[in-house]
Amino acid sequence: MLVLIITLFILLYIAIFYIIHLKRSIKKATNSIKKIKSIDTNSLITTTNSNQELCELLHEVNQMMITFRKLEIEIEKKNSNLQKTIINISHDLKTPLTSALGYVEILQKYDLSKDEQNKYETIIIDKLKRLSQLIEDFFAFTRIISNEENIEMSMIDVNRVFEKALVCYYQDFSSQNRSIHIVGSKKVEMLSNERVLRRIFDNLIINALKHSDGDVYVTIDTSNGICYEFVNTLNEPIQIECIFDEFYTSDISRTKQNTGLGLAIVKEFTELLGGKISASVSGNDLIINLKWEF
Repeated sequence: MLVLIITLFILLYIAIFYIIHLKRSIKKATNSIKKIKSIDTNSLITTTNSNQELCELLHEVNQMMITFRKLEIEIEKKNSNLQKTIINISHDLKTPLTSALGYVEILQKYDLSKDEQNKYETIIIDKLKRLSQLIEDFFAFTRIISNEENIEMSMIDVNRVFEKALVCYYQDFSSQNRSIHIVGSKKVEMLSNERVLRRIFDNLIINALKHSDGDVYVTIDTSNGICYEFVNTLNEPIQIECIFDEFYTSDISRTKQNTGLGLAIVKEFTELLGGKISASVSGNDLIINLKWEF
């Protein structure tokens, strides 16, 4: 009987000790959670208690904290990107408007011949049309990438669309004593959307205009589908692996208030039309390949 009483006493002592140790571990974990909540830290909750249930509970709490931290970082990134988007879109829209206003001032300040007036009026009209198109495209872009709008496809002469884009930026290149050299060009049709395709070419040409000082070389290969290779000499360092990321700009581009949206839109639209796009650097040349197989 005495042995039984002693055994029960020992078991009770062990149980009480275990409960006290468990309560201390829970209290310590609670204090750790409060501390982690009050300061910005990546610390996790630890315990020296070997209780399986407590260890599993703290493991789940740690996993929740990790998930919440990732969500918090993602939300902060999206908020930052939203602010950049507003600035970038404003800049994109401002560019053709500023250009058009510049030609308006020329018409107002100088006594020009009739041919010169017609020339600048045509440029102004073209710039304003591009501004209107940009506004429409921004709305279309947001609707398309959010799957709110289906694009209509039809048979289109791709090179004709490319040539129309080139004409629009001829004056911009000429004013810098620069040229675009084309190798290989013939009529080739594919199922596409002209407005989306035009925005792809516009952005590639604008990218070459902004980020190179010399001439731009475009090779068109229609032997297996259609492939456009844009080559221009870089005037600033880039991270080639980030070139199609939204809001990516090089350090130099940031000082120029570059949007960082152009090539991200090109990639999105190219894939939307069933094509592929890639970029590489050879020496000091940026090479962008745009390809549709059919």
